[in-house]
Amino acid sequence: MPPPPTLPTLPHDLLRLLTTHLPTASSLAALSLTCRSLHAFVSLEGWRVFVRTRFPAFPAAAGTPAEWRAWARQQTIVERNWQRRGFVAAVVEVRLSSGSGGGGWRRDGRGGGGGGGAGGRDGKWAPKGRQTLGYVPVLDLSEAYGGAGGEEETLVIGAGPDIVVRRRSAGKHTVRWWGFEDRKEQAGRDDVTALRLLEGGGGGGGGGGEVAVVGRANGRLEVVGLGTAGREPGGVGRAEVLTRYETGGRQVKDVAVLGGGGGGGESATGLVCAVLGSSSVSLYPLHQPEEAANGGPVEAVSSIALADVGGGIPWKTSFLSPALVALGTTGAQPLSVFALAREGFRRDPVRTFSASQCADVEALGVYALAPISGSGNVLLAGWYDGVSRLHDLRTPAPSVAEYKDPIDAQTPIYALHPLGHTRFLAGGARHCILKVFDLRMSTTTTSSPGWATYLTPPARYRAHGGMGGGAAAWESPLYSLAVAAGGRSVYAGAQGRVWELDFLGAGVGAGAGVGGGGQRRDVGTRLGMYEFGGKGVVYRQGPETEMGRTGAEGGRLDGRWTAVNR
Repeated sequence: MPPPPTLPTLPHDLLRLLTTHLPTASSLAALSLTCRSLHAFVSLEGWRVFVRTRFPAFPAAAGTPAEWRAWARQQTIVERNWQRRGFVAAVVEVRLSSGSGGGGWRRDGRGGGGGGGAGGRDGKWAPKGRQTLGYVPVLDLSEAYGGAGGEEETLVIGAGPDIVVRRRSAGKHTVRWWGFEDRKEQAGRDDVTALRLLEGGGGGGGGGGEVAVVGRANGRLEVVGLGTAGREPGGVGRAEVLTRYETGGRQVKDVAVLGGGGGGGESATGLVCAVLGSSSVSLYPLHQPEEAANGGPVEAVSSIALADVGGGIPWKTSFLSPALVALGTTGAQPLSVFALAREGFRRDPVRTFSASQCADVEALGVYALAPISGSGNVLLAGWYDGVSRLHDLRTPAPSVAEYKDPIDAQTPIYALHPLGHTRFLAGGARHCILKVFDLRMSTTTTSSPGWATYLTPPARYRAHGGMGGGAAAWESPLYSLAVAAGGRSVYAGAQGRVWELDFLGAGVGAGAGVGGGGQRRDVGTRLGMYEFGGKGVVYRQGPETEMGRTGAEGGRLDGRWTAVNR
């Protein structure tokens, strides 16, 4: 009779299954110390399985065993900091050299601030024009992990009529900036209002640059190439228009992109859904450059006139799946889902969510949409009454969960971004507040463990081209959100500026970062925070060197937080 199997003798498929149940990285590390065979398994496969199981939002698809182990440690630190509200926040300072590309770019002699890049003290960018209010940032982000290119994060910002690209390499040691503008464009009239990066556009892996769908207030909707290959970092140039779409001159409020990956000379299919003006939504084929090089503007293959399907003013759109697209509007039915057929939109929505059913009012607005990945049937919607609602197309219920900040209860939701299947971010329409909710716990049925932070502009910061920010800088909405590396960095676009919240804290505090033990002066801004179940207690951040230490509430919070009104 053969001896009973022991853990080291189990086949790797069973060991992989067991690894998915290990709760912490330290548990997996302890397993690797038990014997040589298990050490070999953990080194070759265990860390990869652990990261993909415990941190499904982490975007890496491939990597070496050493990289997977480093990512496991990194994401463990990031998750701990999310649980303890530990982060470093700073305004992103765009660094470019002299305005070689045209009249809109200029040097600004103000010192200080973060961001690497070329240009130094004399290279800080300021947007063109002198608008009464600062520009509305439009953000998108792409990432590349593993392989010869290493780790690389590319952040693209629509800043007024201009576009800036920041590429940051592994460990945040190398930061490079590029600017794209047209001297004929004017602030306000030609502002970027929608921007979506295309997958496989040649970004993080070191190709020719990013490819994006860009919509503007003047009605232009284009696929543009943001070429960075062979260009000196810090330089300014013009984006290459690859495809132009016919919009009838109507303002582009929002765009959503489905498919269309693959760059170079490969043909690829895909769709662009665009909210145009105050009454219509149009669907376009996502043409690759060679397909549209010799033609004029690409016509829409299908359109919806809102007057024909219940009225309302459209604001946001998002693909739920290749067969479904969601639309957020204002009116009696502010959320609708349309099916896609071969010829385009089906005329009538397959599902509507009325204001009376969801909020017990006659009319309301939905200004933010965020599909929950992996389902195709579940989406978050940010409503004007300050509630983020989770809708599931598979149930007849108007919503399956509601999330509301009990302190700032009436502020409309302008931006949403899920973080895996455990939490999501919401940007409010006032007070520059970033809210964090637990996706698994509706605030209508239980006390939410969520929290919110005020993105207060630093005293030295001047909001738009040297103008004082004043009350507008404090009361700004958060218009857009982007997240890197499964939550390591969060970017939030407020009036005239972009914030970065770093939840890794590399190089600061006592063991907060991957290196740990670093001691340096603060580089960020000390913010305030409150918890939804905290009975009105407000906390304020202390020095960054305290990040990672035991903090308030018996160590439940990061060491930077101190109560100021208790």
